[in-house]
Amino acid sequence: MVNFEKLIPKEILILIERMEGLGYEAWLVGGAVRDALLEKRSLDFDIAVNATPAQMLQSLSDYYKVIPTGLKYGTVTILINQHINAQVTTYRSENGYSDARHPDTVEYITNIESDLSRRDFTINALAWNPKLGLLDNFNGICDLYHGIIRTVGDAAQRFDEDPLRILRALRFSSTLEFSLEKTTLEAARKFKDKLKLVSPERIADEWDQLLKGKDWLKVIERYKDILAILIPYIEDINANQIQKYIENYHRCKEIITSKKVSNDITMTLHHVIVANLCNASVHNIKASLMKLRYSRQFQIFTVTVYSLLKDVKVLLSLRKFDISPAIMSRETWKILEKYGYESVNLLLEYSVCFAELKGDNLLAFRNFVLDFETGGLPLSCKDLCVDGSDVIDITGYGEGEIIGVVLEQLRQEVISGRVANSRRGQIEWLETYRLDES
Repeated sequence: MVNFEKLIPKEILILIERMEGLGYEAWLVGGAVRDALLEKRSLDFDIAVNATPAQMLQSLSDYYKVIPTGLKYGTVTILINQHINAQVTTYRSENGYSDARHPDTVEYITNIESDLSRRDFTINALAWNPKLGLLDNFNGICDLYHGIIRTVGDAAQRFDEDPLRILRALRFSSTLEFSLEKTTLEAARKFKDKLKLVSPERIADEWDQLLKGKDWLKVIERYKDILAILIPYIEDINANQIQKYIENYHRCKEIITSKKVSNDITMTLHHVIVANLCNASVHNIKASLMKLRYSRQFQIFTVTVYSLLKDVKVLLSLRKFDISPAIMSRETWKILEKYGYESVNLLLEYSVCFAELKGDNLLAFRNFVLDFETGGLPLSCKDLCVDGSDVIDITGYGEGEIIGVVLEQLRQEVISGRVANSRRGQIEWLETYRLDES
């Protein structure tokens, strides 16, 4: 039997006890209960109560900072400390979803059983109270232990109310490694076009969580017809390559999740891997990221890494007798000039994630990148030891395009080895350049 008290933070238990001390019912619901039954610790805590938002604001403000985050839907956020907060919502029923997102009307009710009946999936329609124990009116525990995602009530009605639930089902399939129950899957496929009605930001959030799941690639391949409504190129995902290199992708997932890198880098790698498995064009991945309204910075970085991958794949695909060391050196330098060391080294660090990045050509490419980086040759004029101010001071030229022309000529001289890669050597060249032009 699961010991909830060991898996739920004491601060949450105290909040429930405090609500009850004030004369209200309070149940922990949703993901935290589901995770506890799987013997996992949750970071998100939802509590359902029979108190109204006004009563919560009045009763709890003496103990916590209470934020009225969703009064229209009966929700307040309790900030317990800097690490833990809880969403506390009045028992409610919902009617109508004309915008395919929010209920048209919300009615406060008095019992937890009716409140649970409005939830999306049986595994999320679970409630727990320290004194009353576990409440499971929809066989959620059975589905949880059998690895099944099933809607509460009629699947068609649930997905018609809020189409995002379709993507949530796939997200849970990925993160929990569960399968969709037959009628739930049939309804998801029937109503998949309604996903177009959901806001791009909500889609992007669920999509990213799906990508972070352990079973992400299998879920994408299994339900590609649904996901292609949102990201069309997914229809072309290469299932054979997933199966052939499945161990690579498992290893890739371990590397991505084990390294302490920013969330943007983590998500960029996931997006690039999927696009690569679908052989998407650079234009298509760019269009999908724009459609889902990712930040401009994320779009630029992800498209850059994907474009780099495609260029490197072309270079590495050349046969040995078609690519001499001189050609590999020249083409490697062109790639470095175009993308920079940061992006190239990121791709090399995660080369296991891309089945095409292997063999002697990859080793040669990696070695040339290391040699160029060690040598410190300037990839752009910004990498020179002098700048535009130096050009103006030494040559006497005024501001304008000529400054960039001079710096680019100097960069080429440094790359060729005719000018030392040092400030002194580059100043001497500028002095000579001035004399030559006078």
